[in-house]
Amino acid sequence: MANNKLAIIGGSGLYDVEEFKDREMLSIDTSWGKPSDQILKTKYNTNEVYFLPRHGRGHFISPSNINFRANIDALKQLGVTDIVSISAVGSLKEDHSPGKFVIVDQFIDRTFARNKTFFDDEIVAHVSMAHPTSNGLMNACEEAIKLENINYQRGGTYVVMEGPQFSTLAESNLYRSWKADVIGMTNMPEAKLAREAEIRYASVSMVTDYDCWHPDHENVDVQQVIKVLLDNAAKAKNMIKNLIKNFENHIDANDPTNNCLDVAKGFGGGADFVMLGGMLAGHDEGKGKLVKSNGSKYIEFYGSSSETANKKHYGGLSDYRSSEGRTVRVKYRGKINDTIKDILGGVRSSCTYVGAPSLKQLSKCTTFVRVTKQFNDTFVK
Repeated sequence: MANNKLAIIGGSGLYDVEEFKDREMLSIDTSWGKPSDQILKTKYNTNEVYFLPRHGRGHFISPSNINFRANIDALKQLGVTDIVSISAVGSLKEDHSPGKFVIVDQFIDRTFARNKTFFDDEIVAHVSMAHPTSNGLMNACEEAIKLENINYQRGGTYVVMEGPQFSTLAESNLYRSWKADVIGMTNMPEAKLAREAEIRYASVSMVTDYDCWHPDHENVDVQQVIKVLLDNAAKAKNMIKNLIKNFENHIDANDPTNNCLDVAKGFGGGADFVMLGGMLAGHDEGKGKLVKSNGSKYIEFYGSSSETANKKHYGGLSDYRSSEGRTVRVKYRGKINDTIKDILGGVRSSCTYVGAPSLKQLSKCTTFVRVTKQFNDTFVK
């Protein structure tokens, strides 16, 4: 099994998980400066886990001053493959009452005073953000939340405002007209940087109160908000423990974060062309057979000389031939456009990382390390 490592980034009210007794505090330096605080390294149920308080322990860093690049780079240095962000938010919908958790799958980025990319010094790189969160991690979060009987919603849009001031009434009503679900100040550029660093990312928003659009907003006092904040943090700590146990069961081999650099590796090794059959499988344009199983959608994918191909195109397999290739099911991935953008973004980013001025020069700027063990988990089922 791949060595997957989970990190939790805690927001307002979530500065530590005291139940973690095996504790090592790590001070990490990055090219972007220091992260928000020391990173807790711990083991829980034999799983290595990291915890970083986004605002620092004691909440001394305002949203605009968080060093998002250092936070993500520090976790990348530690080998983290998956990040779950837990944040306190305001509600933009009546049915998202205080205490409810929302598993976010989209963002509207309204921030303007933050460094949002690792590539801003004489280099440019583009990654697709069409689907900014990991479906597999969202599944893991949903399972962990259900075990605690927490009121929640799967899917929702998070408006990220600059802060530290809250919205005006006009802004709050504008965001509601956009059908957004919650509003906060911290998930951007965090999610964008995680994608650039090829780290799978999911976001769980904990509602503390209604934003100022709500008619009862003025009647809510600070003590009420603090009580909800602390109650949410207690529920989140239990959710985290469940998440540590289950997240590896939900790793999605088709997550765009997993393979956005695969094509670049081929060109970096000196290939003249790279075959993309497996990466392009599972999309509508492939015309494969759609199969539903256990609530999930799959596309039938088969090799050109497989038994399936011979039966479909030639009426069967000739007596003197044996079938070559396999027929497998790959997860349904919708339209191909987003996957193409991920591939092109990965190639562009790779050229940027190694300083190659063009794709032709990539192999001259690439160094490979010999790997003695590998595991292919794409077609094992």
